[in-house]
Amino acid sequence: MTLRRAAAVLCSERTCVFENLALEEWLLRHALEKHHVSHVLLLYRNSPSVVIGRNQNPWTESNLWLLAQLEAADGSISSGSTNALVQPFLARRFSGGGAVVHDLGNLNFSFISPKSDFNRRGNVEWLANTLRGAFRDLHLEINQRNDILCDGFKVSGSAYRLTGDVALHHGTLLIRSDLGRLRGLLTPTTRSESSGIAAAHRRHAVAKLAAETGQVGPSTRWYSPMSAGLRTTFADVRGTPSVRARVGNLIDMVPSMDVDRVAQLCVRQFRMDFDAKVLSVAQVDWDAVREIADRLADPQWILGETPAFRVKVEGVSLCPDLHVEVELRARRKGGWIDDIALSTAGSVRAAQTTLDAVQAALQEMLAAHCRLDGWAIRTSLRRWLRDHARDQSRPHRDYLRAIGEALADCLPPVQSWLENQRARARAAIACNHDAPSTSCARTDSL
Repeated sequence: MTLRRAAAVLCSERTCVFENLALEEWLLRHALEKHHVSHVLLLYRNSPSVVIGRNQNPWTESNLWLLAQLEAADGSISSGSTNALVQPFLARRFSGGGAVVHDLGNLNFSFISPKSDFNRRGNVEWLANTLRGAFRDLHLEINQRNDILCDGFKVSGSAYRLTGDVALHHGTLLIRSDLGRLRGLLTPTTRSESSGIAAAHRRHAVAKLAAETGQVGPSTRWYSPMSAGLRTTFADVRGTPSVRARVGNLIDMVPSMDVDRVAQLCVRQFRMDFDAKVLSVAQVDWDAVREIADRLADPQWILGETPAFRVKVEGVSLCPDLHVEVELRARRKGGWIDDIALSTAGSVRAAQTTLDAVQAALQEMLAAHCRLDGWAIRTSLRRWLRDHARDQSRPHRDYLRAIGEALADCLPPVQSWLENQRARARAAIACNHDAPSTSCARTDSL
C-alpha cells in the first residue's frame, strides 16, 4: 500500500451493524473529497449480526428460523447450558462476497481509497504485518483469496466494492468471537431442530411474535405428528454462494490478545506508516448516515435483492394415504412466489382432479402476490378459504389447509420479524444519536 497524500483513520464506537455499514458507505461517498484525504481506515465492532453479500440468498446463507426465534423471544432462547444467544440482526451489505457473522469479539476493518490505488493484497499484507509486529507468536499467512490464515484456520476474510473513482475493501478479523454462534447462524434455513433450541421455546417464540405482529399464530396441527416427516430443500439457487472454511480466533493462538488493543494497535500503526490524522466523529454527517442505515434495515432491501431460487417441501400429508411434494419457484428477485407445483406418487390417481384444482387455486392466490414466508402463505390461504369455502369441496378445503400449515412449519415468517428488527434497529440508532460518541483513537482530529 502506497499513499501519496494525507490519510485518515476513524474508530467507531457504535455497535449497530446498520449504522456502521452506513458510516462505511458515507465515508466511501464523501470522505476523500470532503476531508481532502487520499485514504481512510475505518475500524468498528458490531453486536451479533449476520451480514450477507449483496447478491446472496438469506434462506440458503443463514438460519432464518433461528434468527426469527431469537427475534421473537427477546434473545431469551438458550442453546445448551448457556444463555449466550441474543437477538442478532440480519443485514445485507452493499458489497458482494459471502455471508459472515459479526459480534463484539470480531474487529471489522475498512480501507477506502481511490480506485487507482486499490490494492487488495497490499491491504491485508499491511494488516498481517501489523499483527506480526506486535504479537511475535502469531504465524500468519495470506492465501490466494486474500484471507488471513493462522495455523491453517481462517481468521480474516474480505469483500470489495468499486463505485465511481473510489474503492472499498472491508473485512473481518476474528479475535475472540463466539464461533458456536457463528456456525449456528450460518446454517441454511431448514425445518430441522438442529439448532438445539427446544420445540417448547420455539412455540413460545413464534406465538409471541404472532401476538406482537397481528399475524395468525401457530395451530396445534402445525406441531402434530402429521408434519413430522416434512423436509425442505433448496434448488437452482442463483447468486454468490459463500465459501466455507475452517475458522479460528486469534485469542486461541495469543491468549493475551484483546479487541480494543488490536484496534488501537492498527490506529497507531496506520498513523505512523502513512502520517494519518484521526477523523473525529464530529466530522461525520450522522443525519446522512442514519438515512443510509434505515435503507439497510428495510426488509425490502434485505429480501428484495435475493436472486432466483426454488424451494421443495417434501412429505406434506394431505390425509393418511396421500403425501405430496410442494415446489415453490421464485423466478424474480426478492423471494416472490411465481409458480407452484404439486406432485405425488402415481398410484394415487383418485385424488388427481382435486390436486389439479388445488394447484390452480394456489397459483391464483400466491403467484406474484406472496413471498416465501410461511405465515404470509398460510394467512392468504385462510382468508381465501373464508371467502370461498362454500364454493369448494371438503377435500379441496382440507388439502389447502394442510398445505398452508405445512408451509408455515417449513418457511420462517421473514416479513414479520424483519419489520420487528427494523423497529429495533431504529431504536438502537436513536439511542446512539442521543448519547455522545467518541472515537477509540482519542487524539488529534483533522
